[in-house]
Amino acid sequence: MRYCRGVTDAGVSYALRDPRESEILAVVRDSGLDATALSQGLMQLNGLFPASLRDSAVWQDLVAGTLDHMLNRGIKDSAAAQSQ
Repeated sequence: MRYCRGVTDAGVSYALRDPRESEILAVVRDSGLDATALSQGLMQLNGLFPASLRDSAVWQDLVAGTLDHMLNRGIKDSAAAQSQ
């Protein structure tokens, strides 16, 4: 989900190169830096996630929390925090 933003932590833009890029970018645009909005928006795109994950509040909270950390503290810090 972090990758879907199309920009690195250093601010370098990149193309998603995904057949559904326009749909994904619309969700990114609408959610800004709100991790919960971004994760929920992407989970609602048909066919990206199985219903069992989309419907799991535990999964949604875990994903939104991890994504929030990535968006606010960067990928390297998030990866280091996950490995501890």
